[in-house]
Amino acid sequence: MKKLFSEFNGVDKKEWLKKVEQDLKGKPLNSLNSELFDLEFSPFYHLDDLEQLPYTLNSGQSSNDWEIAERIHVVDYKIANYKAIKSLEYGAQALQFIFSKCPTKIELKTLLTKINLEFISVHFFMEQENGEELISNFIDFCQTNNINLQKIYGSFNVKTIQKSTLFDSQWINSHLKSLPNFALLTINCNKYYNGKQHVISELAQILKEGNDLLIALKEQKLKTLNIRFSIVIGEDFFINIAKLRAFKMLWIQILETWELTYPIYTKIEVHLAENSQTENANSNMIKATSQAMSAVLGGTHTLFLLPSDNSTQKDGTDFSRRIARNIQHLLKMENYLNRVIDPSAGSYFIENLTQNMAEQAWSAFQKT
Repeated sequence: MKKLFSEFNGVDKKEWLKKVEQDLKGKPLNSLNSELFDLEFSPFYHLDDLEQLPYTLNSGQSSNDWEIAERIHVVDYKIANYKAIKSLEYGAQALQFIFSKCPTKIELKTLLTKINLEFISVHFFMEQENGEELISNFIDFCQTNNINLQKIYGSFNVKTIQKSTLFDSQWINSHLKSLPNFALLTINCNKYYNGKQHVISELAQILKEGNDLLIALKEQKLKTLNIRFSIVIGEDFFINIAKLRAFKMLWIQILETWELTYPIYTKIEVHLAENSQTENANSNMIKATSQAMSAVLGGTHTLFLLPSDNSTQKDGTDFSRRIARNIQHLLKMENYLNRVIDPSAGSYFIENLTQNMAEQAWSAFQKT
């Protein structure tokens, strides 16, 4: 069988540059260069610029699918339950409940009534209260309602869990058996986000926190644990893609260095930076499409899009929440971005940007 493109001769970078210079009518190509974190980037890259062919960041994935997720701030448990059910009816695949205080068993029952946890993933965010009580209440709810704990997925993003349980391997092991598909520890990276100019230090801090967690867990001789990363992205399309790809590359390198049996397919959830939104809802809708695409191309596993009116109304209106969901539905059902693993692989500009970002972040991480 004849190979595709075999009749065409290869063209090296020098030949391409001659053609580019002609099109620029004598204007030098480097006049179009841009600078980012002390590096100069060209608008034109070629295979010749890569020292070696990059590897696809598939990490054992069978597709590039992701969960369409929504956040719900829980104040009134009945209203939160209504919002959750409505979101699921219109296509949400994951829910994150945000608490200001730990829900009681009765409140948790009200919140999760008529929600089939085996068909979605459920995530809990609570910054101040006792996370151990939340997990215990959730397990009790599942057992009381005959929900198979082995078949449900989700995570806990609770600040106090990381502080209290790192020195209690018995507690962790017991809950790992109860909730094998849950990430008991979520590294919340929002505090490190400070715009695209500080992406290197952001990645270095994320890696440091993850590595410190692995050190503490290995000291307790824990052989397996699901760890989840909650990462924020801004407005820059290519920076978002490269940041997520660089993080995945570097985290795999850390895991391999420690020779740990943790799953290489570490879950990443992506949120939009709230300061990337304006009071103009129409502008935010358009911007969210670009941000969503960059998160998907970068390899997120769960994506939370802010409703377009989030800056003026917490959790948004029914309409803005619907639009946020539909953006992701279109990326799947019309653009098929869920079908190609690491779809940005092979883009010489993104590969170079990813590699440069990863090298600088790794160097900064080693100095922390």
